Amino acid sequence: MPGQTTDARACAKCAIAPSVTGGVLRTALLILPATAGKPLARILLIDDLGRAGSALADYLFAMGYDVAFATTQVTALTLAQKITPHLVLMDLQMPGIDGMATVQQLRALPNLYDLPVIALTALTMPGDRERVWADGINGYLSKPLHLGKLLSTIERLLPKPRSR
Repeated sequence: MPGQTTDARACAKCAIAPSVTGGVLRTALLILPATAGKPLARILLIDDLGRAGSALADYLFAMGYDVAFATTQVTALTLAQKITPHLVLMDLQMPGIDGMATVQQLRALPNLYDLPVIALTALTMPGDRERVWADGINGYLSKPLHLGKLLSTIERLLPKPRSR
């Protein structure tokens, strides 16, 4: 059943993309394809919270999206080049990573200059939302996430089907 596993060794539809950061092996889970038919879109999820990120990737997969899950900046950039996502979900507060710099690097890649990015963040101080909007983020969702709001934001920001 789609989205039921995050262990790529147990899932024929999954692939592992390892990366080494600071001497620690981290794994990005690439889950493809989402459905037997055409997936709704390819989403790159960048989040350092392994279990929570994996659960979110599983949820999106179950909703019909292809999902690539990266826990490091290097892996995110590598996966973005490999899969050309339609949208990015980005945790802006990851240890040792400048979320906005990562967004700028993603948008500098060929064919990703207008990539929609939704910030997933615990930043809830006055002015935080305005600051990320000013920095070019297309959507802003505070944690803990409301899944209905997440899906509606994704749908609002996805490119129209003819451009996929």
